[in-house]
Formats: sequence, structure tokens, C-alpha cells
Amino acid sequence: MNHTKLKQLTFMIGFILLGLMTLAVVKIAKSQEPKPQDSSDVEAIRRGGLKEAARIRGHWVGSMRTSHFLKYDLESLAAHSSNIIIGSLIDSSSHLSPDGPLITTWYRIKILQSLKGKLLSGETITTSLPGGKVVFEDGTSAEIKTPDFDGIQNDQTYVLFLSPVLNADGTSSPTGGSQGVFEIDGKIRRIKPNGDRLDLVQKHKDQDLERFLALIKAAVKKYPEASTCCN
Repeated sequence: MNHTKLKQLTFMIGFILLGLMTLAVVKIAKSQEPKPQDSSDVEAIRRGGLKEAARIRGHWVGSMRTSHFLKYDLESLAAHSSNIIIGSLIDSSSHLSPDGPLITTWYRIKILQSLKGKLLSGETITTSLPGGKVVFEDGTSAEIKTPDFDGIQNDQTYVLFLSPVLNADGTSSPTGGSQGVFEIDGKIRRIKPNGDRLDLVQKHKDQDLERFLALIKAAVKKYPEASTCCN
């Protein structure tokens, strides 16, 4: 192959890779936008956020997925998390974003055990994910449902993988969105993953808790520091 053809081939490969990266970024952005009830809601949300959409409908309902476009297995979750904890819910509250088109629920968690990082048992952290319901002063409301995330419930215990990158509001987020949230069934000591049914973490569904924790500890030993790439 001569030099000119090699340069052409290199350019074509680079152009294809750039296109694939752009498509991935677009998919990530789209996955973080709530889906309105129909196209008539789009203008209302653009004009005045979910508060305006709720004023028109009375009760506005949308949906969005919280599981990121990037997919993680258990080892990569551990590698990209600054803290891994076992915790239980203290309380939760839903908040409208400053510009109005998104609802986020904040979960205040009491740490029962730390598996990675500098957080200690007994401390409290606040983590957040999209979804929830807000009621406005006029009695109207807006709600974003999350089909891939059941929320963090009272009287349940969870294993949470926390991203090293804090949100603008100061809360932390689970690594990979809902992929980083695992419910522990206290009665049978089995694991219930959140996230999409096709996510890699679903392989741990109904896994024995001790086996699950052993896999996490092995991954933490391999990756004691969090990678900030691709969270």
C-alpha cells in the first residue's frame, strides 16, 4: 500500500470513529432528557419548564431512564467509584432543576458499612438520581417516572457505588446511574440490581450477598483508587 492510500485509509478510519463517538454523546444526552406525554408538551416545557406543563395539564407525567448509555459490570463499577457503601434510607425529597425541565430525587443515606473510600460507618451522605414528583403552589404537579429504577425505599438496605464527580448541587450520583444501586433482600440475603433489564449488572440478580460482597472486595483490591474516566 502506497503512502497516499495509507493516508486516505487513516483519514477514513478516523472519520468513522469520530462519527461513532458523536453518536454515543448524542445518545447519552438524549437518555438524560425526560420524555413528555406528547409533542404539545414540548413547547410548554420550553416556555416555562415543567411548572408550565403542569399548569396546562393539571398533573404532568413524563418518563426517563436513569441507567446510562455506558454499561458497567461489577468490576468496572468498583473501578470507577470513589466510594462503595452499604446504607439505608433516612429520608428523600424531590427537587425541580433551576431551569425547570427536570426533577431529581435526593436520597439521604446513613452509611452502615464502607467497602471503598474514606466515608465511615455512621456518616450520612446525599445521593441523587432523576425522577420524582413535585407539587406547585397552585396545586398542580409534575412527575417523572423511571422504568429502570424503583427508587430507594424505606426499610431496605442498599449497596451503592458512588461516582467521584459531584453534581452541581453538591450531591453525589451512583456510578452509571441506577446501575450503581443494588438492593439487599434482608430476609434471604440476596441481591436485586436496579437498571435496565439488559444491563450487565443484571447477572447478579438473586446472587448470594456474601458472594456479591466478596466480588466487590476483590475488585476494590484491584482498583483501590477511582478512575475519573467515563463515569
